[in-house]
Amino acid sequence: MLVYAGFTSSCNLASKVVKLGMYSWSVDEEKLKRENPKEYKIWREVQLINYGLRGEKLDRKILLKNWGEIKPQIDPLKAAVIEYWLWDIIPQSLPNYKNGSWNW
Repeated sequence: MLVYAGFTSSCNLASKVVKLGMYSWSVDEEKLKRENPKEYKIWREVQLINYGLRGEKLDRKILLKNWGEIKPQIDPLKAAVIEYWLWDIIPQSLPNYKNGSWNW
């Protein structure tokens, strides 16, 4: 049972919101896209990394060009995997990985 703003529902609102593609209710995507296209592209890549691709692909050019801005906004483990994919950088130490787990 979910209670939200005085409404009671037996459905899982969060899963329905994610299925609709709404990542952030506080961002007007159209306005951001129109007024600041570069920031929109960065924001969009961060959203895809943090909340899932759902059939979309990351833009390698945007990642390479703006990695310094994107990396602090994502999970450190995801950042390590992306750095491995982009530059073949194997992380030296990550708390949740056992020795040798990066030897694919």
